[in-house]
Amino acid sequence: MNILKKINLLIAGSPNDFALQHRIFTTSCFWISIISVLFAVFSIIENKAIQIIVSIFGIASFLSIYYFSRKKHKYNKWLFMFIMLFYVSVNWFFFTGLNK
Repeated sequence: MNILKKINLLIAGSPNDFALQHRIFTTSCFWISIISVLFAVFSIIENKAIQIIVSIFGIASFLSIYYFSRKKHKYNKWLFMFIMLFYVSVNWFFFTGLNK
């Protein structure tokens, strides 16, 4: 259990330094970045150029938001929500919406 606490402190920061809302925001950005990396790996395996571009956009966007949130102590939930909505919409449009 101690290892999980250390990982959480590494990802989200200390409760003394960050508010709970800020820590949840930072953790969300981190895990979405990891999911985007996995999406990029599967896109490379399937050799689909559009998927690779979309996943690189997701990785760059969410890692930069994570960096500013975690290291610079600045975060914008509206920017996060806009990018998340855009990322999900583009993924749906190109990879699910057109197939039906």
